[in-house]
Amino acid sequence: YVNEAIIKELNAEVNNETLYHGVGKSGFAAYSAGATYSAGDKITYTQGGELRYFECVSATTAGQNPDTNPAKWVWAGAKALTKGFGAIIADEITGGGLTPVTTGVVNNTNAYAKFIQMYRALPLAVRSQGAIILCSYTDYDHLLDDYEDKIKKNFEESNGITYLAKTDRKCIIAPWSAMSGSRRLIATAPKNLVVGTDEFSDMNTIKTKEEMYTLDMGISWVMGMQIRDLGAMAVSDQA
Repeated sequence: YVNEAIIKELNAEVNNETLYHGVGKSGFAAYSAGATYSAGDKITYTQGGELRYFECVSATTAGQNPDTNPAKWVWAGAKALTKGFGAIIADEITGGGLTPVTTGVVNNTNAYAKFIQMYRALPLAVRSQGAIILCSYTDYDHLLDDYEDKIKKNFEESNGITYLAKTDRKCIIAPWSAMSGSRRLIATAPKNLVVGTDEFSDMNTIKTKEEMYTLDMGISWVMGMQIRDLGAMAVSDQA
């Protein structure tokens, strides 16, 4: 018997928390009772003999931990799995591997111009072969509103795919739920962002827990994200 609800919950967790917003274990620091924390700070904290990962959602005073003030913390284990694309891109910007395109914040009066700006920032070789712009649903909604106000006659849809107007259907707009909370635009060649696992490797660990009439089982595997070619993408200056 497979608990489909749990599988769906884990699926959603990996998509919404890990793929873009993951920071890996190194992005968490051990909790300190004497420290104060701000929203977004990430800590490791031991509960019931188990090391767990938490993210602060409301500023704390010294000593306010996940046990004493649980409302100030949310479990963030999915973000500890591995670095997501957001962290990878941020690291590349810091290291000089990527230079962000200066777009400023996207809104419902400038979205079309900003998406066009991102498309035209791509190398000609990528543009000629076809590109994709990944974005949050927030920025996608802004784009739809801007289209409606300015160029509805050029709004291009085919078989459920949204194309950026004036690109001869060479640029697909792809809102991605994993980017919820991010305002960055990612223009790239298709299949340039890669997710990999060793799900079927002999290195997998299968753990079992015997109950009276059932046997609970779990499997663990390695997971990681990477970008194939930094030269085949452009990112905006928004986090």
